[in-house]
Amino acid sequence: MIPTVAIVGRPNTGKSTLFNKMVGQKSSITYDESGTTRDRVFGHVYVDNQPVMLVDTGGLEFAEPTSDIESNIQKQTLIAIEEADVIMFLIDATQELTANDFNAAQILRESKKDVILVASKCDSANIETHFYNIYELGFGDPIKLSSIHGIGILDIEKRIGSLTKDYEYETEVKFEDRITLSFVGKP
Repeated sequence: MIPTVAIVGRPNTGKSTLFNKMVGQKSSITYDESGTTRDRVFGHVYVDNQPVMLVDTGGLEFAEPTSDIESNIQKQTLIAIEEADVIMFLIDATQELTANDFNAAQILRESKKDVILVASKCDSANIETHFYNIYELGFGDPIKLSSIHGIGILDIEKRIGSLTKDYEYETEVKFEDRITLSFVGKP
């Protein structure tokens, strides 16, 4: 067993971009359209020379689902939260906080898991307008992140390392080459 870190947040906060940056390949699809990530995507990374399972999730939304697909996206994200040892909560620092952000924060508090608050898209010139409102979520100082430029990745890895350093590894874990399968088509 290795520690699991789930990346959660509302749609289009940069979860898949961060996931791809951390795993070092484009495993998760990124696109400007909301709802591109529909299922959990798993990747192995090493943090402080220790293996970690990283999980990308679809966006958390709390409106009544209009389709089975939307309902399943939410279920998969809630499963990822339940199974995670640590949760990275991504907030788009270029936008105002939404009801979805506050609802997600409440679910994360109730999960009793360690939460790393991450303010994404911090390479934008207009983050100062909304950045300090992120403190309203109650998770302390957010890590400033620009996944595209790699800003904040080391801070995230240090935080994950500090939260998982006492994790009891059952056996030595080695990530081996594996067959990957992709399904391609219109959203």
